Formats: sequence, structure tokens, C-alpha cells
Amino acid sequence: MKVLMIALVQSHLLPMVPTAWALQAAGHDVVLAGAGDVTEAGAAAGLSTITVGREKAGFQTWHRQAHHRTQGAAGPDAPAAPGPWAGLAVAWRKRVAGVIDEYLGIAEAWQPDLVLTDPIEFCGLITGGVLGIPTVAHRWGPDAMETMLREPVRAALNDLCAGLGLPAGMPRADLIVDPCPPSLQVPDLAPATPMRFVPYNGTGEIPSWTTRRGTEEHRILVSLGMFGMKTVSDAEQDGWAVVRSLLTVVGERRDTEVLLPVPAEARAGLGPVPDGVRLIEPVPLSKVLGMCDAVVHHGGTGSALTSAWAGLPQLALPLAHPALIGCAERIEAAGAGIALVEPERQGDPAELRAALAAVLEQPVHRKNAVRLQEEMREQPSPATVVGELEQLAAASAGRPERRVACAS
Repeated sequence: MKVLMIALVQSHLLPMVPTAWALQAAGHDVVLAGAGDVTEAGAAAGLSTITVGREKAGFQTWHRQAHHRTQGAAGPDAPAAPGPWAGLAVAWRKRVAGVIDEYLGIAEAWQPDLVLTDPIEFCGLITGGVLGIPTVAHRWGPDAMETMLREPVRAALNDLCAGLGLPAGMPRADLIVDPCPPSLQVPDLAPATPMRFVPYNGTGEIPSWTTRRGTEEHRILVSLGMFGMKTVSDAEQDGWAVVRSLLTVVGERRDTEVLLPVPAEARAGLGPVPDGVRLIEPVPLSKVLGMCDAVVHHGGTGSALTSAWAGLPQLALPLAHPALIGCAERIEAAGAGIALVEPERQGDPAELRAALAAVLEQPVHRKNAVRLQEEMREQPSPATVVGELEQLAAASAGRPERRVACAS
């Protein structure tokens, strides 16, 4: 079976990598298509790649800025402000129209049997629909963005889809795969095939000190993730302010050490750090959590799922983005930690002090974190889900002959 894998941004690709590995281990041929930064990350994970478009990180920057304009509630049934969502949908149409020819050309030339796509990389859904290839959407974690975006983007892409021979508009996925445990996932999303989360946070040199612990009573890891690091490093705003507030509060705790992964070239904006804070080079998150007692992060789904995989309680300080806020709220709803959503709460030393103490010292958060960890382990492995993907591809053998199409 030949599988064309498509991802919008690096952070959405990473949860798909273990599925790609399982497909390859089962003897299937996998190729990843995407923007330059996505294919770089894919190549580092051992995947064969085809780069689409000329931009490397430009769209990822646009993606972040565009979603900052969508300040509605994060739930799937929450009414979104028509202005921001309409503007985002129009921008998405421009982006899809600019690259869909390349995706269709790749698929027509390579003739995959299955498309495995990021749910909001709508080029994947369109490619599968135009060429008659079964399409599987691969969720990236607790997030309602796919639901919130779908209808505004679908309306914006209707004419483009019609010009490609899809008069009914953008197709839906034939199957959805979800690596998020049900207790952490946003309620009322479309039904999906559950799959065990397997952490992949990139690659890197593992420091020798990861096998040792010092004399401190507690150790916390602060994870900014890909999205968070780009945001706090933004020269147009002081994104380090919340991090500095957090470190000041943690510095008061003489019994606690903090690990803060930050590339050396990005540390200038952070300034001096208190005693007890160890600045380290970025390292795969899953490789250092075994020596930690809790995780503080920016609301990213990769940080949240990896922390749950490790059975650790979490303190989420989400950036002003509906997906990050929604993820943080799901952590708190699952009882596995605390979410300080409002910026004024994130910058309040008393709030931070109380939240840290609760996450580290109240047993209920760790108990629920371990429950999430056990729930994850009970989900079918990626290798098991590969069998379902094989069946889907085999069932499509009787579909009409695939068509050649070019974007209008």
C-alpha cells in the first residue's frame, strides 16, 4: 500500500509520525508532502518527503497570526465571531488555491492508495476526493479547531472544489484517527477510531544528567513547544513576560528545580534567571519527563499529550490562541492539572504560586494524571490501527477510476 501523508505545520506532523512508522514497519510505502519546514521535520523522523510550495515557515507564521484574530470560545459548539472566521476562511482559500495543483500533481504521479492528512490541511481532503483516493484524517490532540474551521472554510472553498470536479464541495474524511484519550478530548467531536498516543517530540542529544536527580524535592519542566517558542521570541511583543513571572515565583521555592529548554540563540530576551532554573538545549520532551514531577506549558497539544503519557500533572498557561486555550481547559476538566487562561492570572504571582503548589502537592492532580496515562495505554496501538487503514484501502479498489485534475 502506498500512503501519501500531508501535514499543515510541524506540530501537527509530530503525532502522525508514529503512525507513519507503523505503516512502514508493516511494509507500506509512505511519502510525506508539505511545506519546507514540515518536510525537514519529516526527514529528521526518517520519512521520505516531497516539498510543496516555496515557503518554509511563512505559512506557519500566518497560521499563528490569523488564529489570534479568532477570539471566540474554544468549544466545538461555540458561536464564532463572523468577521474573524470569514477573514480566516478567505485567507485559507488563497493558500489552498496556491498549492492544490502541486498536491494533485504529486498524487497523480505517485498513485497512492491512501491519503493520511492533518484534519485542517484541507488540500489532503480535496486531493483524496478529486482522485478517488480514500482519505484518513489524523487528529493531533485535544482540539476543536477542525470542527470550528470546517464550515467557514468549506464555504470559502466551494467554488474551487466545483472547478476541480467536486460539485458537493470539500469531501469529508473516510476515517478519522484520534490519538487523544477520550477523557482529554473535546466533547461532541465527530466519531473517530481511537489510537494509543506514542510520543514523538523530534530528535536530539540526550544529556547524561537525565539519568540522575539532585537533592531537590521537586523538579518541574517548562515546555514552550514549537508554537510557544516562536511566539515568546516574537520581537514585536514581550512574549517572555509570563515566563519571567513564572520563573520568579518558582525561584522562591528552594525545594524545586526547573528545567527550561531554550536554544542558546533565543535566550537574550529572557534575561537572567533565578537560582534553581536550569536552561538547557531543546531535547525530546518524552526523554526527560521521567525525572520530573510536573510540567508547565503553553497549552500545546504535544506538551499536553506527552505529559499525560508520562502520568504527570500539568499547569497550563496558554497563549492567546483558541486551540491552546481549549487544550488547557481540557486538562483542567480532566482533573489532571490547572489552567490559568486569562493573561492577568498568568502574570499574578499569587495565582502562579497557588497553582504551582496545587499541582505539586495536591494528590488529586497526580492521581488523575496517572488515570489518563492508563487510559492511553488501553488504546489500540498504531500497529493495530494500520490493519484498519489496510482494510479501508482494499475496500476502495472498486471505486471509479481515479481522475486527473488541475486547479482552476
